[in-house]
Amino acid sequence: MQKASLVFWFVACWLGHSFTAMAQQRCGQDYIVKTSIEKISNYQSKAAENETLIASLTHKDDIGLRNVLYIPVVVHVVYYNIDEKISETKVKSQIEVLNADFAHLIIPGTIPEEFAQSYQDVGIRFCLADKDPDGNQTTGITYNETTYSNIGLKTDAQGRKRIHHTHLGGADAWPTDRYLNIWVCRVDEYLGYATGPDNILLPEEDGVVINFANFGNIEPIDPNGRYNMGRTTTHEVGHYFGLLHLWGKNASGCGDDLVEDTPLQGNPHYGCPTYPQISCMSSNMYMNFMDYADDACMYFFTKGQGARMRAVLENFRKGLLNQNTQCSSDSVSKRPLKDRIKLKNTLVNGEITLIQNEGLNEVLHIELFDESGRLIKKYTKIAQSEFNLQYNRVIAPGMYFLRIKSAHDQTTLKLFIYE
Repeated sequence: MQKASLVFWFVACWLGHSFTAMAQQRCGQDYIVKTSIEKISNYQSKAAENETLIASLTHKDDIGLRNVLYIPVVVHVVYYNIDEKISETKVKSQIEVLNADFAHLIIPGTIPEEFAQSYQDVGIRFCLADKDPDGNQTTGITYNETTYSNIGLKTDAQGRKRIHHTHLGGADAWPTDRYLNIWVCRVDEYLGYATGPDNILLPEEDGVVINFANFGNIEPIDPNGRYNMGRTTTHEVGHYFGLLHLWGKNASGCGDDLVEDTPLQGNPHYGCPTYPQISCMSSNMYMNFMDYADDACMYFFTKGQGARMRAVLENFRKGLLNQNTQCSSDSVSKRPLKDRIKLKNTLVNGEITLIQNEGLNEVLHIELFDESGRLIKKYTKIAQSEFNLQYNRVIAPGMYFLRIKSAHDQTTLKLFIYE
């Protein structure tokens, strides 16, 4: 969508849509903006100032060949009963979902043609932290028992959210300028909620909160079966990196999400909508991660949303990119993809041959770009020790780039095509 007036950022960024058709709401951003305005005296003016800066920093060029950025994550499991004490395996399943969604590794063939070129790899990956703030080895997962049921929305007399403070029954955040903190607990009213870059003004409560039954994609899961694939966390992490809902500041008019390549939209969508869905005289992108569709029916972020998230990460949350932060070995390979896969020949004609020396049977998604960054061809391959990529011989001779990505990593190789 085209940039609208920036003065409503403080409302537009975090307002969700309240609905009565379901007892539990899809997203709690209305709750976040309300409490932020109550607790932070200059929240509104600071939010408007931040949006002006984000708009100026968002690069609209192709981000396809940019480096992957890794985000260390700590997951705080706060449980009232044993059912809420989710397993480490379930936590790790959510990290895998985040990586697949931000890399766009799971894209069905049912996306309408008008949106088929709207997405690309965001270039952000997530890993469980390998070291705690004191430098000790860790799994990146903490467990805290609480005496408060439904602690996700409980506050004390000063308005502090109990979930974010150990002495109030929750779990203290690890330094929020170095870790993405995710709290998993019971939140009966919402599937989840998240703070945006403006919440740096209140760092001890900065992060993402997810209802335990909607976290990860293994048991225990959402009993109604609609939100059981981990996409609630994908949606909320989008908010954490500065994304709005597609309908902008409200769900009853043609709002603006401040991203140029998402169509204007007047309302959220639920379930699995049929194509097309029309509002604001445009076809709605209901399968976008920032809408409210069922987990099985949301698939991607747009290129513009990816650029906006990277702008927020690289400027407002750049402490997350601290090179001293390590990641758990089973979350991200210690051996980078760039060291594991090579071109057999950099000068090719009709066929590209790749060689890899470990990680056999790894699923690789490969894209061929020309020198200007234009996508020429896509491949999905089960990697073997040596495998080939075919391309149309009518492709013009010249320099090309081959972007290769797995669930956790990516690398770019340069090659030359001749006649």
